[in-house]
Amino acid sequence: MSLVLNLRFFMMCLVYGHHLGYCREVKIGDNSLFKIWVSGEILWVARKERVFRYIYGISARIEKVYRSYGIHNIALTKDVSVVDIGCNDGIFLANFVKSRARVIGIDLELSELFCALSNVPNSEVVRAGIWYENGFGSFESAPKGSDSSLIRANKSEDIRFIPLLSLDQVIPFILKPNETLDILKIEAEGAEPEVLIGARESLKRVRHVAVDVGPERGPTQVSTENSVTRILSSMGFHCIYSSRDGNRMLFQNMSLKAISEESYEIPLERQ
Repeated sequence: MSLVLNLRFFMMCLVYGHHLGYCREVKIGDNSLFKIWVSGEILWVARKERVFRYIYGISARIEKVYRSYGIHNIALTKDVSVVDIGCNDGIFLANFVKSRARVIGIDLELSELFCALSNVPNSEVVRAGIWYENGFGSFESAPKGSDSSLIRANKSEDIRFIPLLSLDQVIPFILKPNETLDILKIEAEGAEPEVLIGARESLKRVRHVAVDVGPERGPTQVSTENSVTRILSSMGFHCIYSSRDGNRMLFQNMSLKAISEESYEIPLERQ
């Protein structure tokens, strides 16, 4: 399988990306991770289905994800802080590798967290289920299609009972009392409203919230755009960007709008 995958990836890079690339399957226990090389760049991905997203180049894919949330439209301090809920392989966080950033990835899938930590060496990773309250709940694990969620969508029979935390419980362990968070990114596969409801106190200290509101909630796969917009508007956030397909939005906390005059564009080049 590894040889077939590598040959297919090599040919697709050559045909579509016009550069060389190859892939190696790495066994860790019962799991397989995939290490890919494209034009001198290296990236770890947790599922073979994601390997082919990088045939046009690793940096190109990383920048595409970054821009899809509209982050390139805002000025950020050099010591930017980022929390990514549903960080997956760390592709969004990889945009902050060369900044003096404090970046934290949160996910429930161990393979994805391993890749995120490998792809973003300056990151911290946390395995946690983020919800509107602390307690226990069921988690539908469907990582093959990046569909794992705390909202049952009937995409997998792998249901796990896990501890849950609210962001209001987590953020005080991340930020000092006088600190703010520059970017909170949420990609919770339909559970975005619950994440935000459990962050009402924390959101007062967040400058920007980037949210995936695409149609992924529950069996009917509905969008969370209206719910997310309503919750954030009630907290004093204003939408400053929406992707062309309407699936990703960026909100700004108007009470924290003023930032330091010392700002810069986050470099997208990777080490």
